[in-house]
Amino acid sequence: MKNNNGALIRRLSVKCLRKNKVRNLFAAAAIVLTGLMFTVLFSLGIGFIQATQTELMREVGTKAHGGLKRVTQEQMEEIVDNPLVKNYSWDIFIGFASNLNQRQTEIRCPSGMGELENTMVHLEEGGLAQARDEMVVDTLTLDELNLPHKIGQLVPLKFSFMGREVTETFRVSGWYEGDLVKHASTVYVSPAYWEELRGQYTNEEVDRWNQSQQGNTELVGKYQVHINFGNSRHIEKNLKKIIEDAGYIPDQEVEYGVNWGYISTKTGSMDPLTVGIFLSALLVILTTGYLIIYNVFQISIVQDIQFYGLLKTLGTTKRQLRRLVRRQVMLLCAGAVPLGMLLGYQTARILMPLIFRGTDYEYLNFRLQFSPWIFLFSGVFSAVTVWLSSRKPSKIAGKVSPVEAVKYVGTGQERLRTRKNRLRNRLLSMALSNMGRNRKKTVMVVSSLTLSVLVLSLVMTAAGSFKLDAYLDDRIIGDFILANTNYTLGSPRELDFTIDEEYLRGADSQKGVTGRQDMYLQVGSPDLIPAEKALQRYRDFYERGQLKTEEIYGGTREIEKVMDGKKGISGHRYAYDTELLQYLKVVEGQIDLEKFETGKFVLVTVFGEEDRPTGSIYQPGERITIDLLTKGSKPNIGEKGFSGWSDTVAKVYEVMAVVEIPASMSCHSYVANGLDLILPREDLLKNSRYTSIMAVSYEVEKNCREAFSSYVDSYIRSMNSKMGCVTRESLAREYEQWIGTVRLIGVSLSFVVSLIAVLNFVNSILTGIHARRQEFVVLRSVGMTQDQLKKMLILEGVVYVFLASAVSLVLGVLLSFGVVKQLEKVILFFQYQFTVLPYLMILPAFFVVAVLVPLLAYRKLKKESLVEQLRRASV
Repeated sequence: MKNNNGALIRRLSVKCLRKNKVRNLFAAAAIVLTGLMFTVLFSLGIGFIQATQTELMREVGTKAHGGLKRVTQEQMEEIVDNPLVKNYSWDIFIGFASNLNQRQTEIRCPSGMGELENTMVHLEEGGLAQARDEMVVDTLTLDELNLPHKIGQLVPLKFSFMGREVTETFRVSGWYEGDLVKHASTVYVSPAYWEELRGQYTNEEVDRWNQSQQGNTELVGKYQVHINFGNSRHIEKNLKKIIEDAGYIPDQEVEYGVNWGYISTKTGSMDPLTVGIFLSALLVILTTGYLIIYNVFQISIVQDIQFYGLLKTLGTTKRQLRRLVRRQVMLLCAGAVPLGMLLGYQTARILMPLIFRGTDYEYLNFRLQFSPWIFLFSGVFSAVTVWLSSRKPSKIAGKVSPVEAVKYVGTGQERLRTRKNRLRNRLLSMALSNMGRNRKKTVMVVSSLTLSVLVLSLVMTAAGSFKLDAYLDDRIIGDFILANTNYTLGSPRELDFTIDEEYLRGADSQKGVTGRQDMYLQVGSPDLIPAEKALQRYRDFYERGQLKTEEIYGGTREIEKVMDGKKGISGHRYAYDTELLQYLKVVEGQIDLEKFETGKFVLVTVFGEEDRPTGSIYQPGERITIDLLTKGSKPNIGEKGFSGWSDTVAKVYEVMAVVEIPASMSCHSYVANGLDLILPREDLLKNSRYTSIMAVSYEVEKNCREAFSSYVDSYIRSMNSKMGCVTRESLAREYEQWIGTVRLIGVSLSFVVSLIAVLNFVNSILTGIHARRQEFVVLRSVGMTQDQLKKMLILEGVVYVFLASAVSLVLGVLLSFGVVKQLEKVILFFQYQFTVLPYLMILPAFFVVAVLVPLLAYRKLKKESLVEQLRRASV
């Protein structure tokens, strides 16, 4: 017979919630901490994606989904008149400022504030240029001209327009913070000025001028259009469609571009190691939350089992009893999860800058941006964890029969039978026997304690295995490296590595300089036409899926061109002073410096980039033909763009070795599916127009390093801010900051997991003592003293921690060796080193808690006399 007492169940669940205040306290704390950890984890994950996207968008120079390049006004209007286009903005290219040398500065006329918004320009003061002599300028331009950041400031500009040199003085109508990440600065003039400048020439004259400037990437008077669609899905497909709908052929009649920032976050910006760490943390949080919430409600159900049996007698169904328990859980969840998410989000906002400190993202000054996905994922995972944790206890409540409930005392079945044990009457034996009564509770408590120790052990072992010396050897040679900021920032914003000769002359003249080694790079090299064996290995890599085929790298089109012989393999070409060759990591073969000096040998790199090496397409001893640039070499640029180099000389080399280039000797940029070459210095320097010093390493006596550093800082600050410097001391500080951040995050996570484990332990001990009051009265009645009872309770707590210590030590050794040691294969400066420090940090604290909690609980029990305890137990 069905009954309809849903309203009664709802009221009863609220009353039960009010009655179990201690249980609610532990359960709510556990749910809050679980929600906090989930929110921190998802905030950091989404924050990493946001940082990657922001970096790429700043490099591209726009947050629009895509755009049109170098189009006419007529083409633009026809293309954007499409329902797929949500909004668009544009600017007109006028020229490059010639009186600004530290940084390329473009002069453009914008469509309005929408264009500034799309190009991530946020005015600090003022507004758009309206009058003929007004303009919007960035702080980098003002700083180079040594001008203050203020409205009305006069700014001189020189530029070439249609072959005529123009000199103008503009007034600042608005200014914004310059961004070194962008490839160039931009100043925006008014439409009135553009019309005046443009009005002197006909459209035919402008077109003829642009056709005569085939080497230029920007065309005077052409429109750059930024387009946004309804969403960021299928950007390239939508761009092609709107171009085709207007009657043009994409990339032939109209060039277009897709914002890399949107593409990269869809093609997987997280490497496998990061994903593995993220999933491991997710599993730890899920397990930790499950253990305590399950244990809290399981103990609560056992304590109230007679109450649920009486409800069953009154006609309550299984389903209604399960709903009674789950409703209490959900009511707690409704208040605790939002609080945990709020605390977690604020914690993540504090942690994010600390995590990026000392990494390639530090220069972004990134701050976590609000995202509804953070709270959606955190809320769902927290609610699912709570639901899973309460599922089994609610089933226990629903299955109990009235008769079993009345007989149930919550101590489990003790398997003593006829077994004889000399320690039966001893306190330790009794403590172990008591723990064996409810093995599920024991397993849950031991598991939660073990998990907290394991987390700290794995994190501390990993952090302690990073080796400073190996890190420094990979990042720097000597004591100082002087270079362009495109080298020193970690990842180049543009392939301009020019170093001021005056900068290097000043460094050479400093006291204490004991050595100088130069590194060379050729920017813009002829593609390598691979020999038949090398081409076959290239095909093998492709068939095994070892080449990058993502659209951002050109998809499979470029790969197929190489395999069909229509295109060569791109890559960087390096040369080094002889002393530097010893720092290359040899993968195959060996480097003979005397032979290499003969100019007949070449070194090739491992094929692919550092995070996804695929092997080598050339082997030591094989012949390789390389086209070398000469002094007469020029890029061939026709109607279809770049088509190769003129006046090159082919030279046959023998491959001496396959090597890996350390970060300190590379330009920190890679060519997808490319091959880098290390040539004899004389051969690379034959065309000095395209070959230059990329970086210079200095060795300086220890007592002179401070003076050397002062000279470098002074030059950068007063002469050229595009010059940079990397020092061994600064890298060591960055390393220590980064390792400190890893430890901070690991210890913080372990602290929260440990706090949850302690809550679980405290709840188990307190509820166990409360449930066994009748048993304690009986033991006192047959002669057990108060001191013996106290020792037995303390021993129970100590045994919990002892078991957790033993299990965590065994699992910690196995997991750290099986998991952490594997990082040696993917991290260059990682050398596995197990440490017992986490155990010495956390286990003594657990033992203290194991003694104090039973002791404090017993003191409360001790206040009642034996007669009072007998009377209470009989009620």
